[in-house]
Amino acid sequence: DTGSNPRYNGAVFSQDGTIYIGSQSNKMIAVTLEGNEIWNFEVGGDFNATPAIGADGTIYVGNTDDNFYALNPDGSLKWSSEYGSWTACATAIGPNGTVYFSGEGNNLDPTAGGVLIAYDPDNGNELWRVSRSDKVSRGGPAISPDGVLYLVGEDGLLIAYDSANGSELWTYELNAGSLVTPAIDNEGNIYFGDESGSFYVISPEGERVWNTISLGDRVWSSATIGDDGTIYVGADQGDETSKLFAI
Repeated sequence: DTGSNPRYNGAVFSQDGTIYIGSQSNKMIAVTLEGNEIWNFEVGGDFNATPAIGADGTIYVGNTDDNFYALNPDGSLKWSSEYGSWTACATAIGPNGTVYFSGEGNNLDPTAGGVLIAYDPDNGNELWRVSRSDKVSRGGPAISPDGVLYLVGEDGLLIAYDSANGSELWTYELNAGSLVTPAIDNEGNIYFGDESGSFYVISPEGERVWNTISLGDRVWSSATIGDDGTIYVGADQGDETSKLFAI
């Protein structure tokens, strides 16, 4: 029993099989594969975000109490850092362990609707921070093997960032805002949908690979790529039904 809705987020698994899930009961919960609670970490806001787990077992996750948290595998606090305000964004971890996180940022900077932040995993110090003009409240960054971060937002843009310093590499304009985490294939192409129901495949250079596909009324589902290259994504059809597509 998670106490309340595990809304917007999903469970993640550590190498030892421990399951981590947050909920709107203000708790991040660790559970065995048999469903027994190991510990819970409680703060003053909702854990709407999907956590990520570092190589050393540290759990990284954002909360709606304005803070981003790093938790030790035993459930104790490693560090926390104020990022902005609301978030339900997933966390990304780079090959060198750098932690990347996005959320709404306007309580720290009135000019920033959203923020993307890089953290030192050891102490939570910000390595860099960039602003977006509109909210980045759901979805979250994805990082490619060559160190490029991709992030969509309610500003209707896919922006590619240099993960070393946060500088913009290129921008691709969408038909509407987007609330998903992009998927990246073995060739570096980026897959995602937006709130107009459009589905995109964009090259690592920021160019359109396919003609944009209409999947329905809106896409709130992050895409998944199978071992054979098939792309799976859900879409709202606008008539109180939804469909799962294999592309």
